[in-house]
Amino acid sequence: MSTLSRINPLLINILDEIYGISVPTEDDVRRLDEEVMSICTSEISKSRSRSTESTTKFVGISQRLCCWKVIYMLHQPYLRTEEWPRSSRTKALDASRNYINEFIAATVDPELKPYKWVLNHFNAIHSCAILLQDLVQYPNSAEFFDLRQVVETCFEVFSTEPGTDWQKLQELRMKAWASNQWSFGEPPLDGYLDSLASLSDWDPWFASLNFGDILSNSRPEDLSSI
Repeated sequence: MSTLSRINPLLINILDEIYGISVPTEDDVRRLDEEVMSICTSEISKSRSRSTESTTKFVGISQRLCCWKVIYMLHQPYLRTEEWPRSSRTKALDASRNYINEFIAATVDPELKPYKWVLNHFNAIHSCAILLQDLVQYPNSAEFFDLRQVVETCFEVFSTEPGTDWQKLQELRMKAWASNQWSFGEPPLDGYLDSLASLSDWDPWFASLNFGDILSNSRPEDLSSI
């Protein structure tokens, strides 16, 4: 409960200052990043000091999932504009991978089976879409092998679950594979590079961004310090 009381105001501020009608400045991003990293580092550390009893384990996992999400929500705009802080790519990818790995571990843990109905309030679709969008925009990057491995595991665990959006997400996955010239078997990947599938299909906040002049009041060379 204490984690939510600290994280929710952060998320509200991010939605207002990053995804609202005003164009965020370098100072806005730096301030939010400092707040997010300070609070999330503290909460993640506390969550890992909990006992391994099933209830406290579940609470700790839930705390970390909330923290990873608020981090990638702040930093995912790097996928929309090159003017976003350079460090945001690393922070968004790390948070997305940690979220997915944490969620998978919780889902397959037999001790947490009684809490599955609560875990269903979380899902890995958004974080997986971030990794796929990165693979589309940064083909053959230094991180591609790890990103591909996390995505494949994510699909193996969750894509057959009823009532999810994984079939739709598959089109973005095919586009990511085509961008990196990876084989996929059937169906062939011809034409997927022209697909309009993107992270915007799964995140309305990301879709609402219009960053034509974002951070225009800041010097781009200063952004690497964030």
